[in-house]
Amino acid sequence: MSSDSLQINSMELFPEFLFNVERRVLFDRVNDKSIKIFVEKGGRTKPIIVNKAIKIGEELFELFGLWFGDGSKNIGKDKRIFGFTNTEFFLLKRFLRLSKRCLGLNPLDFRFIVKIPANLNKSQEEIKKEVSKQLRIPEKFITRIEVREGTNLICVSIINTSRLLGIFVNSIGDILRTRVLESESFCKAMLRGIIASEGCIFLKNGKLEEITIGAKRKSERNFIRKLLLMLGIQPNKDACKGGEAVIINGLSNFKRMNELSLILLHPKKLKRFKEGLKGFKTEAYRKGEGRYLILKLLSVGPKSREELSRFLNRKVRCICEIDLI
Repeated sequence: MSSDSLQINSMELFPEFLFNVERRVLFDRVNDKSIKIFVEKGGRTKPIIVNKAIKIGEELFELFGLWFGDGSKNIGKDKRIFGFTNTEFFLLKRFLRLSKRCLGLNPLDFRFIVKIPANLNKSQEEIKKEVSKQLRIPEKFITRIEVREGTNLICVSIINTSRLLGIFVNSIGDILRTRVLESESFCKAMLRGIIASEGCIFLKNGKLEEITIGAKRKSERNFIRKLLLMLGIQPNKDACKGGEAVIINGLSNFKRMNELSLILLHPKKLKRFKEGLKGFKTEAYRKGEGRYLILKLLSVGPKSREELSRFLNRKVRCICEIDLI
């Protein structure tokens, strides 16, 4: 299946009327690529300008992966917020760039709210200049600076509260959820965005111990598990109580994630991930995985403990005590 041939017609994403009254949703051509969407007698409903055709491809899935993880959105009927919040300027710039390329949204269609630590030794004017320079936006679009206790990093929220844009992006998101499992490349792109925004890398004694992907709702965790399983990654079972994350451990899983470049988007997380991989001096298996591999090798024919240890890159003692007890 070629992703180049897949497109979404933006005009088909909207109902004929908005607010269940006689306010027709209208469209106007801006140029060959863009359309203006507005409401008849719109009042406070601001028009939006977006791409006429939305290409379904890796960049779009990556954008919606970022939004799925750290996105600003409403739950329920009133879905009217599209945005992204993060402390990593690289990801904030990536979100703006993909919103422009994939959806046709101008970075200046958003407003920017900056949250700063209470003990930060910089003036608010200095912060504004820094954020403006990093994100390449005029300072006047930074609408608010909030001082937050208990934080130690500058955090930026990129937000658009247009009802029309909310309908637009949520409709695209619904379509992408049904399409993502059709292609390994789609799964990879969406997971890259989700892990960049909601993934945590945990090391123990310099070695990767586990990777968690935060998701409060069970439906979201189940969705993330489907993406991982599609790529041959075996996540842990959902925790019975208080489990608000998908947990991944085991060297075979980590190797697969490295092979697929799933940690690629977040520079700091990628560095920590690579360091944790180097911490493994011998092969390590998830619970039951080593036993399964040994039985698979033995099904071909008899093998000594020494032969098994060579095949699996484990010490003979580990073969006996852990996998064949």
